[in-house]
Amino acid sequence: MIRAIPKLTLQPGYRPQSEDKTPESDAIDFYLLRQRTNRERWQASASLTRWSRAVSLRGMRKASQLTFRERFAQSVLGDKWLPILTPTSDPSLWTQDPSEIARLLHPIFETLSIPYYITGGVAASIYGDPRTTRDLDLVIELNRSEILPLVKALEEAGFYCPPGAVEDIQMGRGRVLSVTQMTKILNADIVLNADTD
Repeated sequence: MIRAIPKLTLQPGYRPQSEDKTPESDAIDFYLLRQRTNRERWQASASLTRWSRAVSLRGMRKASQLTFRERFAQSVLGDKWLPILTPTSDPSLWTQDPSEIARLLHPIFETLSIPYYITGGVAASIYGDPRTTRDLDLVIELNRSEILPLVKALEEAGFYCPPGAVEDIQMGRGRVLSVTQMTKILNADIVLNADTD
């Protein structure tokens, strides 16, 4: 279950940096990140950059169907840089890896039989266009009236679901649920697919 969260406020007129985030979602992220040391925040940023490079190299190699990784590493970077661009097996260095939140969300969607697909910066990186993005953008096939079972499952799995965003979805005022995994401070923007042609 989710631990108690203090009442969070932002400056009047605050606007999130992206359209798919709510001020409430940003406030919880800021609160959780302030609980981390400068060193922990720096390590998270560095791991995000490593992740982006590694995923992009994989995407480019797959697109060319050649031994692109080896050619690219030798001709452009030199062999000594290849380990830096290759993901490590140490999970503590991957706290900001957007694929980690995908691993956490997938079984929830499977259990509730919710079809989904990944989009946004993660999808762009997989196609070989490197982007450092902290969140995972997903589109799910779900009616607004079915949002509460998903919210319950997410909260039971340790995610914070902004109540205002849940209400906006229920009332037809919004389609995006920005969730935060409370322990690892991983974010996902879950977008309800449009129910129109």
